[in-house]
Amino acid sequence: MENIDNQNNLKELSMKIVSLHKAIEHAEYERSALNSAIKEYKEDLKTTIRELEQMKEPNLFNQESKEE
Repeated sequence: MENIDNQNNLKELSMKIVSLHKAIEHAEYERSALNSAIKEYKEDLKTTIRELEQMKEPNLFNQESKEE
């Protein structure tokens, strides 16, 4: 009887190990996807901030004529 209990415990632990391993792989994949998305958002933010700063800088194309 004890042998059967040990076999059942081994089977349960093995299934738990496989399940945890799959969960870790899935979480790592999701983390990678999130890191990529975050990197893209940061690049878009930097570009947008640069564009805004350029619009604020006076230049020949965006200055209003003082004579008007």
